[in-house]
Amino acid sequence: MSDNPVKLPAADSELARLVEAMCDGTITPDEGQRLESLLAGDRNAQLFYVAYLDLHAQMQWMTRDQESELCEKTPDELSADEGELPSLDCWDCGSLIPPIITESSSTIHPPLATFRSSLGGWLTSYAAATVITAVAILGAWMYRIAHEGRVAKTPSPSIAVQSPGPMPKPFGRISGLADCQWRDPVTAPASDTEPFFRGRKYVLDSGLMEITYDSGAKVILQGPCVYEVDSADSGFLARGRLTARVASEASSRLKTEPLAANRSSLPARFTVRTPTATVTDLGTEFGVDVDASGATRSHVFRGLVSVRLAGDDRPNRQTLLRENDSVRVDRDESTGKPRFAPSQVEDRPAFVRRMARPDGVLDLLDIVAGGNGLGQRRELGIDPFAGGRVTAFTAEERHGAGRYLPIGWRPFVDGVFIPDGGRKAVQLDFAGHTFDAFPHTCGSTVGSVWARAAAVPNNLKGNGDLWIYALGGGEQFMPDHRGLLALHPNVGITFNLVAMRQAYRDVTPTAFRGAVGIADARPQHPEADPMADVWIFVDGRLRVGPTRLRPAENPRRVDVPLGPHDRFLTLVATDAANGNEYDWVVFGDPVLDTAPSRSDQSNRKAHETHRTEAP
Repeated sequence: MSDNPVKLPAADSELARLVEAMCDGTITPDEGQRLESLLAGDRNAQLFYVAYLDLHAQMQWMTRDQESELCEKTPDELSADEGELPSLDCWDCGSLIPPIITESSSTIHPPLATFRSSLGGWLTSYAAATVITAVAILGAWMYRIAHEGRVAKTPSPSIAVQSPGPMPKPFGRISGLADCQWRDPVTAPASDTEPFFRGRKYVLDSGLMEITYDSGAKVILQGPCVYEVDSADSGFLARGRLTARVASEASSRLKTEPLAANRSSLPARFTVRTPTATVTDLGTEFGVDVDASGATRSHVFRGLVSVRLAGDDRPNRQTLLRENDSVRVDRDESTGKPRFAPSQVEDRPAFVRRMARPDGVLDLLDIVAGGNGLGQRRELGIDPFAGGRVTAFTAEERHGAGRYLPIGWRPFVDGVFIPDGGRKAVQLDFAGHTFDAFPHTCGSTVGSVWARAAAVPNNLKGNGDLWIYALGGGEQFMPDHRGLLALHPNVGITFNLVAMRQAYRDVTPTAFRGAVGIADARPQHPEADPMADVWIFVDGRLRVGPTRLRPAENPRRVDVPLGPHDRFLTLVATDAANGNEYDWVVFGDPVLDTAPSRSDQSNRKAHETHRTEAP
């Protein structure tokens, strides 16, 4: 048995609470939906979930002998035995492994709280010792989960972990948030780029939120509103206001072709349902507003839209709207059924048609801190040992896990790792690119991959125990005063350029730039001998390095060009064969320069040409 304690994969407190509530049998339907949303598309959350349920089952399995004895007793004998374990599903009565939650799952799981509260005495000691061994076994097959996308069976021939099957495919991702306030914080997105699935509901009290469907449709929600994702190309607006924009190669024909031709030749691309109407895009940009009574107002900015009464799918019962046309659907006062309201002059709702786009750069510090690259998130990070979220910087030394850790909960971050060239070729990204020329290192890092603000928080000034703050202001590394990315050797982080291009389809990263250096720890620690190497890779190809860093040579400017098809950017810091004590490596002002994508340039050119030719 190993002397080192084995830990479950990292999970935030909300996920752990919900999984425990599920095993306790106390989870509510709303909490069940929230748990499914946390698991969907999040590899780390899935790892934690599978490990937790397997551990739960292992502990039930360890008590099977005593449970079998209890099952052989009569109810009277059971009630007479004080201190016996309460009756549970015994080994012979059925599976003890709770099945994995999948979409629309309503399985009831055995109560964990009752079981846990009964453990004591020799059973606790036995269980604790055996669980360590059981979890150690879990480590081997959890690695397979992360890289093969499935659940492996445990070594025990009598225990089978039920496979969750393939995770449902997301319909798209969040692509923009601005000043959002949520009706219920529990339903708020976990990140600025969270994927969404069928049934995902957003209840926004104020602010703006943009979601981008994989089909290309972009929907801007304006708070207050209630919106639910229906399918891969539709949604339900219960109340509030949205703007939908769908690119159409046929949009230039809409002003010249007759409506009959438009009806037959332009396929529906996106649909917004409301309590009173169904608004169907035919290649256009439009706004929809729903008031408290359910009345719907639709306005077309560009292109063509079809509006039908809710529940009325009869042919020729639609109203077609062109550019600058509007229509209102309300309820008949006598029947309560939807109807097209009489034409009248109304003030058009103030629709927001564009969210903020990258102003020339994507901020990597904001991305490391959980943002979408457009904000100023700081003072958050990633654990390079377990891959989890870090909310407080520590000076803890962590030894390498010996593998690449994919980060599923921050889409723009592909993964993290602790490199040691003395072991083997080191994996650099999820695509499997490796590098076999790293030197032998001490195999550990100090602290986390951390996004530090430009100004040291007042409560951390002068803190000599936390190296990222002990180095002082660090102004020499950040001329733009954005902040510092902490990469204390030995550590690496890989960014997902593909995910960024998918989220911002009108721009593409063209270069990585910033400043890199090693802070001088000798004023605080005279015995220090800071020295480290920095490496930068694109798709596994070495672009910069090894660059030897010493305090006397700080800082160094970095500018790495990126092509339109590059997938991964990897930053690595290693010790220089003299240990990693006081190797305070930082990247200052790390950003990705962006430029309009080719498709966006073509769309703009076509739009300008069309506008010039129009009468």
